[in-house]
Amino acid sequence: MRCNLCKFYPRAGWVGHTSRCCPLREVECHRTLPLDIPLHVSGHFLAPHCVHRAQCDACGFFGHTRMTLKLVSTRWRVSSTGLVVLVHNAPALTQTDFACWLMSEADVRLRLSTVYSGGR
Repeated sequence: MRCNLCKFYPRAGWVGHTSRCCPLREVECHRTLPLDIPLHVSGHFLAPHCVHRAQCDACGFFGHTRMTLKLVSTRWRVSSTGLVVLVHNAPALTQTDFACWLMSEADVRLRLSTVYSGGR
């Protein structure tokens, strides 16, 4: 079972994961996106632990963490039921997919190798 988000494909005999339960599946808040983006959701903030209240331990800004992914149309789409889902055959993760501007390509490779080795 291959993860479409992090592209993890387990070896024979290993347990894999899908994009639904990928450790890297933390996305920015839909309600903080600009109104002209189709992934924007209007309304009140309901979740007390939403990522828009989190502070990044890398850059110090509020609204994301070091692991938060941007909601971009090359990776995400709105399904017919209104849910935000991963686009099939999305490109591999790069530093531009992360909300923190301090994330480098080396950091992305480190995060992916941690996921692939079974850590979080």
